[in-house]
Amino acid sequence: MKFAQWLIGLCCTAWLTCAMGDNLACGERRIVLVSGSQSSVQQLSSTEVRKLFMGFPVNQRGQYIVPVLNLSDTLLYEVFLQKVVFMSAPSYERRVMSRTFRQGDARPLKMTTQRTLSETLHTNPVAVSFMWKEDAHGKPDLKIVQEPCRNLEE
Repeated sequence: MKFAQWLIGLCCTAWLTCAMGDNLACGERRIVLVSGSQSSVQQLSSTEVRKLFMGFPVNQRGQYIVPVLNLSDTLLYEVFLQKVVFMSAPSYERRVMSRTFRQGDARPLKMTTQRTLSETLHTNPVAVSFMWKEDAHGKPDLKIVQEPCRNLEE
């Protein structure tokens, strides 16, 4: 029974990966990492981004960067987990929760609306989150600190 559930899960994951493919993350809709326009956060590497959202401290110029999960769009969150963190939602939650209990680190902040996300990024100079590229370009109070798909194209 467990094997059948595992096999079904594997097939669903493979289907979702093919169905969503790079068209959502790296095609028509691209995911980018953003901070406030007045933020001191500089460009981040893929490794730094993954560490940051996994709960490991990332330091730039003596300041620790604060990860903010954008939960305003379910599809965006799933694409973020697959293309940036390289994990499924349950695996990601388990890893972050485990690190929280073992190390005592704070979990990433969670924002459920674009308005509260923008306010948080604007008021916290070391906060970083993610959104669709077309949404980021429409907001002058944000700056892009990493484009995961740009690394794939080069």
